[in-house]
Amino acid sequence: MLRKIYIILIFDFILTLSSCYKGNDYNYEPRYFASWSCQNNSSCINTLGYNQGSAGGFCSLNSCQNWVATNVSIYSSSQYTCSETATYTIYIFPKGNNICL
Repeated sequence: MLRKIYIILIFDFILTLSSCYKGNDYNYEPRYFASWSCQNNSSCINTLGYNQGSAGGFCSLNSCQNWVATNVSIYSSSQYTCSETATYTIYIFPKGNNICL
């Protein structure tokens, strides 16, 4: 019995780390990733640190889109997308105990 409880707790912990936990009802939501390409724009590269990269995971599509609007789309030549998969290497990610950006 103790072994079953231990396995359930480990499974719950893994789900919490790999998905965004929403409330107390165990509804798990996918993470979203912002992927960008600065198109060699030096101002964009200086701000984001890389010509191409990804940020995430975000717990909602809306928060991903808000991050892109603030950090990437301000550069007219940049290209970007928010999706459930990172297109490039993830350079910007949650810090510390935060699960999502």
